[in-house]
Amino acid sequence: RAFDAVRRAAGRRWEERLGGVRVSGGDAARRRTFYSSLYRAFLAPNVGNDADGRYTGWDRRVHRTGGITYYQNWSLWDTYRTQARFLALLAPREARDMAVSVIRVAEESGWLPKWGYGTVETN
Repeated sequence: RAFDAVRRAAGRRWEERLGGVRVSGGDAARRRTFYSSLYRAFLAPNVGNDADGRYTGWDRRVHRTGGITYYQNWSLWDTYRTQARFLALLAPREARDMAVSVIRVAEESGWLPKWGYGTVETN
């Protein structure tokens, strides 16, 4: 697809995701701040598998997702108390796949990621 078509499709997907939450009250600036924060809550972790379902695991081997979306780029030290629960409410399928992805990291590497970036622990 052409770049502009991909850009439009991505914009529609973001509108669908953010449009799933409606807020009222407050002024326009506060609502803009809310939706800006909501957008950021969905930025990471992000999809780590290719379109064909393959991903590089923490053991540096190629794996198949087995029907889930594999997520990577974690900040679990910061987010397990807040963002994980928030996403479980707003995006339960994605939150489930994120949890499975964390378990796969543990299986492939022998530990849970703290600040994982791709297949590297950054702490």
